[in-house]
Amino acid sequence: MLTVSDGADTWTYFAGMKQYTKKPASASIEGDLFSTPSANSLLINGKPKDPKYIGEDDIVIEGTPHRCHVIQADDEHRGQFKYWIDEKNYLVLRTEMTNSHLPGMPGMPSMGMRQNTVVESLKIGEAIADDVFTFTPPSEARLVEQFGGANGAIPNNPSSHYVGKAAADFALRDLNGKLVRLSDLRGKILVLDFWATWCGPCRDEMPDLEELHKTNQSVVLLGVDVGEDETVVKQFVSENHITFPILLGGQDHMIDDYGAHQYPTTVVIDKNGAIRSYITGYAPGGDSNLRAAIERAGKDAGAVAPPVEAAADVPGAPMPKPKTAEEAYYAGTRMIREHHAEEGIRLLDQAIAMKPDWAYLWWARGNAFYQQKRYEEAIEDISKAIALRGTMPGWYDERGLAYSYSGHHERAIPDYTRAMELSPNAAAAYNNRGWAYLSLGQPEKALPDLNRAIELTPDYVKAHEIGHRPTSS
Repeated sequence: MLTVSDGADTWTYFAGMKQYTKKPASASIEGDLFSTPSANSLLINGKPKDPKYIGEDDIVIEGTPHRCHVIQADDEHRGQFKYWIDEKNYLVLRTEMTNSHLPGMPGMPSMGMRQNTVVESLKIGEAIADDVFTFTPPSEARLVEQFGGANGAIPNNPSSHYVGKAAADFALRDLNGKLVRLSDLRGKILVLDFWATWCGPCRDEMPDLEELHKTNQSVVLLGVDVGEDETVVKQFVSENHITFPILLGGQDHMIDDYGAHQYPTTVVIDKNGAIRSYITGYAPGGDSNLRAAIERAGKDAGAVAPPVEAAADVPGAPMPKPKTAEEAYYAGTRMIREHHAEEGIRLLDQAIAMKPDWAYLWWARGNAFYQQKRYEEAIEDISKAIALRGTMPGWYDERGLAYSYSGHHERAIPDYTRAMELSPNAAAAYNNRGWAYLSLGQPEKALPDLNRAIELTPDYVKAHEIGHRPTSS
């Protein structure tokens, strides 16, 4: 990937796709290089916390050794960073980042990552021609809005579906009970960040969002929790000293309106109410990309396209027929959330017919059956989801519950056990297996599981209640 900027415009060229983008240059080099991870990782983002000098080392570039100071900086939110800094010119010639995340979804195992970036070519003091900072696209390259398929759209990426459209209105209460409406914020640049306390990358980005809130008073920043219990959210906000407003997003269909099914998802809305940027995920240094998006939103505010799927909000208006499995999935899950389960299941049927190898579709329909207490159908669909993607602890746990509620605790126990193997700190799986053992008349096996559930989550009311049930032994 090649990134070129002349200070006014920035071009990014992806040779493998024969595509390039052209956007206004960011106010910072970090913002321009965010789309080029290998280059961006050679920048020291922010002020390292408690840096330590750990020694010297040589980095060999094109046969020439460069003596470097090696600095280590630990960050409780982002992980451990090591920088190899040239002793003579103080350029960063190598970085190593080691990070681990708690589960990104309930029941998923923790994840770790190690990334090394090394400079392979270095030229200092040579004359630079003016055309170095001008990009001339190859004859076969096409200009696109974003990298991806034949039209530049990234498959399954909701960004192309939302950017340029009017943001859907919402009315959510914050942690103080105050009602917040999008329509009341017209005339201001707004950042919506969809997140959850169990999402590792969401927790990692919080210091950057808090810093943005404190340093940019021209932007309204709203965190939108994606449906957790208010007590859990308040505790997290208090412990992490978060001062920007947090809305409780589980109160209506807002999450579906914005397609926020990956976390974090950050949406930048301009003063006219149009979505100007849609960012999924977070990586260290990502705040530079967000700040650049905010800057562009201030410059690009203009005409607003119609709202996304606005007709669906009009009572009695027919819902447009989904053209893709993704559209059917989003429409189906929205209908289920709005308590139109049969219509939602019908849409998920369509999605499965179009894309039968997408595990999440089978799980979503199985989950809908489970909510309706149609346990045999739920077991069948969740089993197909597991066959396609057998690494999701929550799916095993839910299939186990379907077995248990249909009176087959003995078949549920292997599923609870597998969920615990994949996610050893999942309190729900311990609780559910304890319930199953107790129902089978095996309290000696039940109590260790229930105690473990309470140990992992001390306020686990259900585990306390089950543990105090009288037994026949």
